[in-house]
Amino acid sequence: MLGGAFVRAVLLVASVTSAASVNCNSFGRAKCGWKRYRGTCVWAGGACGNVNCNAFGRVKCGWRRYRGTCVWTGTACTDFFCSALPRSKCNSIFHKGKCLLTGNSCADFSCGALSKIKCGWRRYRNKCMYRDAECVNRPPPTRRPTKAPTVFSCTSLNKVRCGWRKYRNKCTWTGAECTERVPTSSPSRKPTSSPTTFACSNAATQNACRRTLQYRNNCQWSSIEKACKKRNFCVKTFKSNCLKIDGCKWEGGSKTVGSFCAQCTEDDLDSDCYKWTSYRDGLAYPGPARHHPITFSDGSNYGYVMAGIAGAFDMWKIDHTTKEWASISSTAKNIPPPREFSYGIAIGKTAYMGFGIGRNDKYARGGLRDWWSYDMNKNEFTKLADLPVDGPARWHPAIVAVEAKRFAAKEWFIIVSCGSSFTDGNLKDTWEYRVKTNTWRKRPDIPGPARHHPFYFDAITSSGEHYAYVGFGHAAKSDGYVLRDLYRYDVISQKWKEMNLFPGEGRVAGTQFSFRYSSTKSRGYVLSGDGDNHGIMATGELWEYNPNDDSWKDLPPHPGNSIWAPGSFVVGCDVYLTSGLDRKTKKRLNTGFTFTLPECENETSD
Repeated sequence: MLGGAFVRAVLLVASVTSAASVNCNSFGRAKCGWKRYRGTCVWAGGACGNVNCNAFGRVKCGWRRYRGTCVWTGTACTDFFCSALPRSKCNSIFHKGKCLLTGNSCADFSCGALSKIKCGWRRYRNKCMYRDAECVNRPPPTRRPTKAPTVFSCTSLNKVRCGWRKYRNKCTWTGAECTERVPTSSPSRKPTSSPTTFACSNAATQNACRRTLQYRNNCQWSSIEKACKKRNFCVKTFKSNCLKIDGCKWEGGSKTVGSFCAQCTEDDLDSDCYKWTSYRDGLAYPGPARHHPITFSDGSNYGYVMAGIAGAFDMWKIDHTTKEWASISSTAKNIPPPREFSYGIAIGKTAYMGFGIGRNDKYARGGLRDWWSYDMNKNEFTKLADLPVDGPARWHPAIVAVEAKRFAAKEWFIIVSCGSSFTDGNLKDTWEYRVKTNTWRKRPDIPGPARHHPFYFDAITSSGEHYAYVGFGHAAKSDGYVLRDLYRYDVISQKWKEMNLFPGEGRVAGTQFSFRYSSTKSRGYVLSGDGDNHGIMATGELWEYNPNDDSWKDLPPHPGNSIWAPGSFVVGCDVYLTSGLDRKTKKRLNTGFTFTLPECENETSD
C-alpha cells in the first residue's frame, strides 16, 4: 500500500500543476484556505492572492504547503525550478515525476534521461516507454473505433436457433428458412370469475393484514379495534398533534396507531427511515459503567468519555472511523481530581470542564468550583481560574459555549447556570467565563424557578446571532417539580428571554448537544432522560429545536426506554449516546447507540 505521505505528496504536485489556472483574487477568506489551494493561494492584507515566493523568507519558503511552488536558492526564495534543488532533495516524494537526478545535478524530468531499467519503473509507466533503444514519452492512448450495431434479422438464423426461446416471439421456421413472425390475435381464453375486490377488512388477523405486499403497502393493524384498517400514515408526535391528523388515534404510551413514514422528508420523519444503531455489544468502552460522564468530541475524528465514577478520573477515546475505544489516562498530563456529576463542552480542539462532586481526601465529598481546560491534541489538562467564592460550588449545572462580538472582535464566552449546591440547594444564578482572559463575571439570574440538572445547548439563527439556551430540569415541587420551560441568553445584551413552552412533557436528567449544519443553519437537541414524574419515559425521545421560529420537532427516539443521566457527543454527522443508568433494569451502562442526523450529509457536503 502507498503511504499517507506519498498520497499527500501526489495531491500537492497535482495542485501545483494546476496553480497557474487558479485565480486566487476571486476567493473569499474561507475558500482561500481550502486544502486544495494550499501552496497556490495565500491570505494577506485582507485579500486572497496568488503565492508570491519572492516575498518569503528562508523558513516560510520551506513550509510543506509551498513545496513544489517555491524553492530557496541559497540567498532568496523564488518560484520553483528543479535545478535549484540539492541532490539530496531531488528525488523527494514531493518532486517525483517533476524533477530527475542526472549525475550530480537536479533537472526537469525528461523520459529521454532515463535508463532502460528506470524507464520501466512503476512511477514512470504512465509517462514513458522504452522503444528503439531509448526511453521516449508515452503517446496518449487511442480508442478503438466502435463497431456499428448489427441490425437483427430472422433470416440470419438457422433452423435450430430460429426455435430458441429468445426468438420465438419474433421468428418462425417456414420449412426452408427463418422468417419474421406475423402477429396474430391472442388465443381465446376461458372466461374467469370476476376478481374479489381488495379491501383491508378482508384480513381477519394481524398476520393476514401483512401477508402480501399489497396489504403491507395499504393496510395497518389497529390494536385498539383489533381489525385491519386502511393505512393512515400517522407520524410519530405528541398527543395534541396526533389528534389533529385524520385517521390517527392515541394509544397510551405507544404514541400513535401504526406509525409509518410515507416519505422520508425533514418534516415527516419516522424510525422506519432514520434508525438508531445499537453498539451494546461491539462498541462498549472497556471501562467501568457510569452515569453523569463528561462527554465531548473534536467534531470530526474522536469522541471522549471521562470521569463519572468514584475515586478515579479515567479517560476514554473512540475513533469515529474504526469505532474502537482506547484508554488515554496513562499518557494524560495534569489530570484533575476524581469527580461525579460533572460536565464539559468543547470549543474546537479544546474542552472545558469542571464542578461536580469530589470523593477523595483533597476534595472531600461536596460541590466543586474548579475549572479546567483539556488540549485534545496534547492530551493535557490546564488548571484555570476557579469560580469566584460568591458563586456556590455546584454539580450538574448547565454549561454552554457562545461566540459573540461584544468587544473589538468575536471571542468565546462560556455560560454556567443552575445546578445543585449543599449550601443553597437548587440554583438559578448565572456566571460568564471569558475564555480570552480566563476571568469570571456574575450575570443576571435565569428567569423562572431555581433548578438542577437542566438541559442546555447553543444555537445560531439564520441571521447570525449566537445564543445560549437553558431550560427544563428539576425544581422544587412548589415550583413545578420537573419543568418544561426554556430561556435564551444573549451574551451581548447580557439579558435572558423566555421562549415558548416545550410541547412535550417536562423532563430532567437527560443529555443534549448542538449541531451547526452550515453557516446559516444551527439546531439544538435534547435526548432521553426522565419524564415529568422523574421516572422513565416509554422511549428515549429525541427533540430538535429551531432557533429561527422558536419551535420543536420530535425525531426518532433511541431504542428501549429512556436512560437517566447519559452522555452524548457528535462526530461528523453521527450522534453517540453513551453511559447512564437504565432505571428499568437498575444497571449502569457503558454502552449506547448511534444515530445519523437527518439532512446532515446534504447540508454539510459543501
